[in-house]
Amino acid sequence: MHRGDDMSKSPCFALRGGQAVASECVLIAVVLSACGGSPEKISDKIFFQPVRESCPNRLSEDFFFPGRGVIGTDGSLGSIYSRILKTANEPSLSCGTPTEPEAYRLTELQPLRPSPLVVRVVRQKDVVRVFAIRLSGGGADDAPFVTSKRSERIAAETDWLALKAALTGMDFWNVPTNTTATDFVNDAEDWLIEGREGDKYHAVHLNRQPAMLHCVKEFYRVSVEVMP
Repeated sequence: MHRGDDMSKSPCFALRGGQAVASECVLIAVVLSACGGSPEKISDKIFFQPVRESCPNRLSEDFFFPGRGVIGTDGSLGSIYSRILKTANEPSLSCGTPTEPEAYRLTELQPLRPSPLVVRVVRQKDVVRVFAIRLSGGGADDAPFVTSKRSERIAAETDWLALKAALTGMDFWNVPTNTTATDFVNDAEDWLIEGREGDKYHAVHLNRQPAMLHCVKEFYRVSVEVMP
């Protein structure tokens, strides 16, 4: 694509199916030259996974995350996120029947302030629900988390569309699970975004990188009325 083409007027764009698509959140699956340059797709590999037809025991290591989807450089972050989600009494998005409602979940992890936040947005028919759970405790030596606040609300259709647009912008289904080479970056937050749509599931672990913040902020925005 040349700079003179109409699509090149967009500040950032990705390649999907051979077509240029405007992107608000561009992840490492696309290399940009000065953000306005021509993108180059790194890989055609499929990163999402099929939803497992049956769920393993809730206490098992792979209840939330399939074995193939190792989160973190050594997989240890998967165990931490599992502890958070188990304490929050959250369902697994990676298993069940394809008729389960479409859902997306953000799990926030703050290394120096162990009070994780979980935000799950679910659409079932025409109803959009937002669940938010704030935990406390945790920290070093596998100390247990406890639930400190739990809220739920019915969200507007515009909330759902804004979140979906942000996920599409970051090309959620087409980026690798680990978008960073390290498990933690100083004292910055880490986030895990999961998604389930029909018979496919994906999880993306990301750090505080400017190109990704818009997507994370959409989860925070829809949870504001739930978790002020």
